[in-house]
Amino acid sequence: MNQSLLTVKEVSSFLHVHPKTIYRWVKNQQIPHIKKRDLGIRFIGKDIDDWIESGRDKIISLFDSLPKLEISLEIYDKMLLKGRSVLGKNSKRWNYGIGSVYTRKTKGGKERWYIDFQDEYGKRIREVAKHAQSRGEALLELQEEIRKSFDSKHALNREKTKIEFRELADQYLENYAKVNNLAWKRVETCLKNLCEFLGGYYLHDISPLLIEKYKLERLKEGIMPATVNRELSVLKRAFNLAISWDMTVENPVQRVKFLRKPEPRERILTEDEEMRLFKACTEHLRPVVLTALYVRA
Repeated sequence: MNQSLLTVKEVSSFLHVHPKTIYRWVKNQQIPHIKKRDLGIRFIGKDIDDWIESGRDKIISLFDSLPKLEISLEIYDKMLLKGRSVLGKNSKRWNYGIGSVYTRKTKGGKERWYIDFQDEYGKRIREVAKHAQSRGEALLELQEEIRKSFDSKHALNREKTKIEFRELADQYLENYAKVNNLAWKRVETCLKNLCEFLGGYYLHDISPLLIEKYKLERLKEGIMPATVNRELSVLKRAFNLAISWDMTVENPVQRVKFLRKPEPRERILTEDEEMRLFKACTEHLRPVVLTALYVRA
């Protein structure tokens, strides 16, 4: 965490505790903070990191503590639930202040869970809770997504899993492409080209700038923009899978522009080419070809 000043709301979001808990810790001098007449209570990011590392007070986020401490959903509801509102005949929403979880039924009648919250930049995020089979699991995914958003804005230096791209490429090819993609050979070729440049990099070190360098390098090699874009599409899919497989938390390709494809070049056949084309056509195609060659709009 950097040296920027954080508010009570930001620190409570980071630690996954209620703001009232932060105020109580401040009152009891349990958490490092500063008080300024014009600012109120503020926290220095590095002090919070040092405080957690030093073990002066053991903080376990609600996301981690729910399964470990066996806090029931009923107790959690009493702590943070702001209300429940019906969205539709087969849909209900639970608002926890930090965000909401809600459920809808698919056309097949299956219950699907969703999360709804504002990220650290104020953008509203609504998405499927991919791994949730219950309200409790949806709530855990909500807290995790909020944590990721907080980390992204404040550039937190959490411990990162060191997974090389070539390992992801192998997993993608064997466990996904060969199972779900009939054209997996093309995917294999794209991954091979990507690994020649990115294979030795850890996933968390692959940045939009590095991908831009990859694009430039491929173009210098004389590779067509359409081919480079196809490789970027495979790279983007690989990172999406890595996120769902808990191998990384961000997809850098989302911040990279694909190459513009050149406009197709118009080519007019010579008279000799027209005659050879006409002779090569079957009898029933000749009227069609003749019309295409000589009728102008």
